[in-house]
Amino acid sequence: MGAGLKVGDVMTKHVVSLQEDASVHQAACLMLKHNISSIVVLRGRQVKGMITEGDIVRKVVAEGKDAENTPVHIIM
Repeated sequence: MGAGLKVGDVMTKHVVSLQEDASVHQAACLMLKHNISSIVVLRGRQVKGMITEGDIVRKVVAEGKDAENTPVHIIM
């Protein structure tokens, strides 16, 4: 199993993150800029969770929330 394959060979080397009080709109803009579908959410330097495109669609767009005024920690 895994004949010589190392995690470093397939992992993402640059992880995009933002602070938990950042807006959902900011998260969506980062996803667009970096062509990614998820972002790590931080409190200071500690990882608190992730936000995905699916989170944005289901918990903001579909519910009619304001992406500019909804912090990511509310929907992650």
